[in-house]
Amino acid sequence: MTVTWLGNASVVLESGGQRLYFDPFFPLGTAEDVFITHGHYDHLYYVPQMRGCRVRCTKTPAERVDGATVIRVGDVERVGAFEVRVLRGRHTRFGARLILSTALRVLKTPSKVPFFAKVIREFPENDETVMFDVRAEDKRVVVMGSLALDADTVYETGADCLILPYQGYSDNLAAALPIVRRLAPKMVILDHFDDAFPPVSQEIDVEPFLSAVECAVKPVMGVAITI
Repeated sequence: MTVTWLGNASVVLESGGQRLYFDPFFPLGTAEDVFITHGHYDHLYYVPQMRGCRVRCTKTPAERVDGATVIRVGDVERVGAFEVRVLRGRHTRFGARLILSTALRVLKTPSKVPFFAKVIREFPENDETVMFDVRAEDKRVVVMGSLALDADTVYETGADCLILPYQGYSDNLAAALPIVRRLAPKMVILDHFDDAFPPVSQEIDVEPFLSAVECAVKPVMGVAITI
């Protein structure tokens, strides 16, 4: 099985000629299998335009995607050689410091304010964030869409790979390390650290995390990593 980072929080997993896309933030061709962790615009914006794709997501994002399959925590989806288990996740809770710094960046480019005001309103998360436990070729990859876990869920540990979104806090390292300790993966591939939606997003320095976590990898966009 391979994992390829496509930018932002988007990755594609491939096994035996089958592809699964997670949170694609750009248009795909038809007849692709797509899984969405939550409904924020940077994870879902182009998905409603993907005619013919097989999209699986929770209730709120499904309202924007014609023909989407609504998934719930505990569901198991089988796609080719893949088995995808839906786990309860959580979204980051943005702190006042991060909100203020983001607002100041946006206000420096007033032409973009109407767009971001619109998509933030129209693409809510509604406390529906999920994670995916993906299995194929006797390997297990856990895909997260936001840097938080559910406090009451008992997660299986020891995945071969954890896809960890590294953005959403003023101190991302302090938020990420407890997640890695709790899930105890064999490898961590970072995503969501790039400046995909400026000025709301920003490039995140991942070096402190790479120094602290020996099994961590900063992927190169478009380059497959074998699990």
